[in-house]
Amino acid sequence: SAIHYNQMNDKAWVGLAMVHFDFGDEELGVANLKRALDIDPKNRTAIQLAVQKLNWTKHGVYLIEIVSQFL
Repeated sequence: SAIHYNQMNDKAWVGLAMVHFDFGDEELGVANLKRALDIDPKNRTAIQLAVQKLNWTKHGVYLIEIVSQFL
């Protein structure tokens, strides 16, 4: 996987987050989004996905905290 070769690949972390969300694993999805934003705070896809998931996950408050750090 791309992350295996380069753990600083923010796009790969976003992709992994999408997969985890699709399979219902919200905790890993949120953690992967946070990792992507730690690497690149301006990753628009990660920010958009986090905002999109605010109402669909029990981690909405945590996602708001994450996103607000990077805006």
